[in-house]
Amino acid sequence: MELIKSLWSTFKAEPVPTLHRWADMRQVWLVMAGASGFMMLCSTIYFQGWLAMDPCEKCVYIRLSQICIIIAGLFLAISPKNLAVKLLGLALAWWAIFYGLNHSLDYIASHHTMDALDSGMDFFAAGGGANACATEPAYPFALALHEWWPGMFAITGVCGEDDWSFLGGTMGHWLVFTYSIKIAVLGTVTAGWASGAAKLRSAAKA
Repeated sequence: MELIKSLWSTFKAEPVPTLHRWADMRQVWLVMAGASGFMMLCSTIYFQGWLAMDPCEKCVYIRLSQICIIIAGLFLAISPKNLAVKLLGLALAWWAIFYGLNHSLDYIASHHTMDALDSGMDFFAAGGGANACATEPAYPFALALHEWWPGMFAITGVCGEDDWSFLGGTMGHWLVFTYSIKIAVLGTVTAGWASGAAKLRSAAKA
């Protein structure tokens, strides 16, 4: 608790320099990787293993997103003060976050389509044409992840089947919520680092 108070006091006093220092700390990027690692464990052990909710097309893309965030975090933790490492790691992290967010929104749309079909609407009126799932995934760069690691990346479920809920939100809603938190946190740290770096360059030129 005292550590948190100290960090908050430092942040309030010097927000930009503090964020710049945080961006150069291995612990920050390990926490980012750990958070996505926890989500992956929940996906595979709890939802797929315990609740028998097999992954649909949207799910496997979201899994790829989380793994890319883990890789980005571990990569950034190698040498967080190195400019090339920072830029490459941040680029991968940002791509992965928006890739996952996009498919999370698609996941919610598929769930709404399934609900509409269950209520008696026909397939296309329910949005099935736009939100239908493929049985063969199409990963970036034509990666055959479903062949290399079928237990993680093969499509074995049906889009829209989401009977799980927590505090009134489905899995899709909670995914969007967690991605929104990632955007807010990473955006703050990235902006602080970029602003701090710009000030350091200006000071060096002066």
